[in-house]
Amino acid sequence: MSEQLPAPPIDPELQHKIYDDCKNIISKSGPKLQTALNGLLLDWIELGGLYGQYKANVFKRRLEKLIQKTRLESMQEDEVSESIHSQISGPIITNMQFVDEGGILESMYINILVKALIQKNISKIHPAYAVKIQQLSPDEAIILYHLKKGLLVEGSITYVCNKGGGWKDIENYEFDFSDLNLKYPENAYMYIKHLESLELIEAPEIERENNSNLDVETRQITRTTKASYNIRFTEFAKYMAEICIPDEIDIDGYIIAVKDEKKRA
Repeated sequence: MSEQLPAPPIDPELQHKIYDDCKNIISKSGPKLQTALNGLLLDWIELGGLYGQYKANVFKRRLEKLIQKTRLESMQEDEVSESIHSQISGPIITNMQFVDEGGILESMYINILVKALIQKNISKIHPAYAVKIQQLSPDEAIILYHLKKGLLVEGSITYVCNKGGGWKDIENYEFDFSDLNLKYPENAYMYIKHLESLELIEAPEIERENNSNLDVETRQITRTTKASYNIRFTEFAKYMAEICIPDEIDIDGYIIAVKDEKKRA
């Protein structure tokens, strides 16, 4: 069994400077919010989040985003929780060290923390939300965002009969995500199957079409079946989307806002 390497030392001078900067940012909030944010700051230091100039500055900017979003929520002082349970904040603080600054996953983590600062939301926040987000790619998160906005996503998969007679060989699949600005739209089918495995979406079959084609030269019959699906949130994902996915997401300097989407009947 290999020995666990010790954590790299934290530069005390840098830590004190960033801590003072963050305290100054926090001091502009109300008393209860200050208490909660100070708790997050101490958790971040304990988890090594202030190690290195880059990580420390990223945390400062994320703290500023968090405070900005709390202002957008227009929270009254008596509505603010004075702490966030470590079962919620701990995984978020840890996971955020590994996601892109300004990306959609960062926005989802910050949104959980903002919601957790409002007392009436505490019972709605499940520890599994952060775990689910940790397993998402940015493209998959964008798909979930558009589903929350009411986008009707339909797709189809065409199977061809293999030599053993089973319908296992995928010949073609079609999920039209051309309007979603995905980085890797060619991975649409993989994204759908992964989101299904996370139990965040379900894709009930809405239509099935069977065909048989005869090759005149070889006299062989090729049988195909095309199954169509309607992709939608699972019941758990509906709760998660309410807490995690903002109505607008700031990604790399621009706002994604879906308008005039096709709504479900």
